[in-house]
Amino acid sequence: MHVAADGRELLFGLFGAGSWFGEISLFDEAPRPLHAYAMGDTEVLLLPSTAFHAALEAHPQGYRHFARVLCHKLRVAFEMLEEQTQPLPRRLARRLLDLAAVYGKPEAGGLLLTLALPQEDLARMLGATRQSINKTLGEFGRQGLISVQGGQLLLRDLAGLKALFGA
Repeated sequence: MHVAADGRELLFGLFGAGSWFGEISLFDEAPRPLHAYAMGDTEVLLLPSTAFHAALEAHPQGYRHFARVLCHKLRVAFEMLEEQTQPLPRRLARRLLDLAAVYGKPEAGGLLLTLALPQEDLARMLGATRQSINKTLGEFGRQGLISVQGGQLLLRDLAGLKALFGA
């Protein structure tokens, strides 16, 4: 998460089991550019920079793999920047589908997002307000694209959501 000077927060992503983060500082030795917060019970493993660099010195072919991971994350960051120029419904549809790819569970009538994700967090992800997210989700509901089931979002029309962002 990034906190701007004016207090606005931008949530860059959610990490699930097996994810890793903080690698930028391992390479450039500068402070971490973002903050990380746990949502619920979390176990975090720390790899000290000395151990990381020793492993890469012993296995220099590992640099190529880390370069690919860093390039992937850079591409995602560029996509996020480009996405900010798009209308909110398009950005929200894409983010819901991205979340469904990781946290979606097939249910009767659609794909249930098993992640407890408050509208405030969706707003932080998209650089929007909670109120605008609420309004857009309401529009999606009226269009039959989504519904709320037990406090979780059910994506009812994946093709319709994909059509909103031109996929």
